[in-house]
Amino acid sequence: METPAIEVKRRWNLPFYYRKSWICYFNILKNGNMEWAFTRGNELSNEDNWLEARGRKQIFSVNFATVDDIDMQLAKVTLQEALLLDEHVPYSAGKKPSH
Repeated sequence: METPAIEVKRRWNLPFYYRKSWICYFNILKNGNMEWAFTRGNELSNEDNWLEARGRKQIFSVNFATVDDIDMQLAKVTLQEALLLDEHVPYSAGKKPSH
């Protein structure tokens, strides 16, 4: 079975990345930093506490000022988990984290 391609769609003037549902988006913050947000962040394991809720219930994100600030290993693991979640667990609005 072929893995669905990731699509980019503009929502609220931000680039959102989709497969079966929203996976993540990028946002430029007022301080000039970049936010990489995962729309189902509350369902991700986040074992290293790399992602922060920042008062949100579902969307978790990480902020960075430059590409060098990104922990590439954590970025890879987090993105892979988000893609697996999207592929195998149907999205349900308001779903509580399983951990």
